Formats: sequence, C-alpha cells, structure tokens
Amino acid sequence: MGFLRVVLSLILALVVQTSSINITVSVTAPTAATQVAPSLIGFSIEQDRWTDWAGLDHENQFFSNVLENLKDLSGEPPYIRIGGNSQDNTNFDPSVTVRPRMHKMNQSLILREQNPQMVFPDPTTTVPYPEATKVVVGESYYRSARFLLPSMSFTLFPIIR
Repeated sequence: MGFLRVVLSLILALVVQTSSINITVSVTAPTAATQVAPSLIGFSIEQDRWTDWAGLDHENQFFSNVLENLKDLSGEPPYIRIGGNSQDNTNFDPSVTVRPRMHKMNQSLILREQNPQMVFPDPTTTVPYPEATKVVVGESYYRSARFLLPSMSFTLFPIIR
C-alpha cells in the first residue's frame, strides 16, 4: 500500500506541474450579484487574549484604530465574538484583580497588563502565542468591553461552572 501511495503521489505531482489553467476574474461584480451587507464583517478573539486586544485599565489604541477603520470601510462596526478554545479553561473569581505581568518572548521581557491568574505554556518559535491552559478572570475582564466602539455588537460568553 505504501509503494502505491508513493507512485500515485509522484504521478499527481507530474500532472500538476505540467498542467495549467487560465482563469479570468472580473474586477466588477455582475449586475445580478447580491449586495453584501456591511455587517458581514466580523471576527473572533480567543478568550485568553481578549484583554490584550481591548485593554484592561486603558484602551489599546491599535485595536481601537482597527475597529474604527473597519467601521469606516464597511459603514458599520464589525461584530466580535469573544471566546474560543480557551473558554473551556476559564473560570470566574470576583477577587481577581488587574496587575502588570511580565511575558517572556524572544529572550526579552515584555510588560503586559493581564489578569494575574492566566497560565500560558512557554512560547516557542512555532507557537509564539500559545493558548492558555488555565484562566481565572474577575470583573475587570468584562469591563474591557467599554473600550469597544459605542454602537458595536459583540458576544462575550459568561462562565458558568
């Protein structure tokens, strides 16, 4: 079975290298094309990185500029879903407060505002921003939504345990 797989892979590689297809793509949409709603633009932010993007005690100006630019381009602010795989590792504790945290990256320390109870594996060259294995958040985590655009829609999943 292994030999047959190798032979088929070689044949496929030869066919792909010797074949070409010309495709013409129009720059303008057809007249019968459906108009895409401006609110179609949206994205998801991993829950353990939410406060990196939004900020905790002050606005992340870079992220705010991105949101404003998307709003200007589409006519509406984007929709954001806050959550993801790290949501499965997140718990709520009202006693958790905000404090600065040092993050090691490429042999240098970077000061990041972060909930003190986030546990991340060490960064590697292939995974420079690993997903948290444990997250415990407090009220400040949810208050970060105040830095979003005024008319912006978002989903932030509650932690129910």
